[in-house]
Amino acid sequence: MPLVTRPEAIDDFFSVPIGTVPAGELQESFGVGPVPAEAAKYPGKWLALSLGKIIAVRDTQAELAKEFGHRPTEVMFFHVPSTPNVLR
Repeated sequence: MPLVTRPEAIDDFFSVPIGTVPAGELQESFGVGPVPAEAAKYPGKWLALSLGKIIAVRDTQAELAKEFGHRPTEVMFFHVPSTPNVLR
């Protein structure tokens, strides 16, 4: 691993301006990756996902773990943020 000896060679990650995602792009950006866009319909809930599809919606992660915990390689758990501001 190379050593950084010059301060100017260090990227200042905190100098990036904070911005917001326009509300019109929220649904499109939410569906990127293994979480489908319809997950936004369940704010504050826990989802069980398999192959990019919602297979269960529950109130707690413990409920999902009890039901799907024996399938860790097939099922992914995802907590939907309760407010859209978290997604921006």
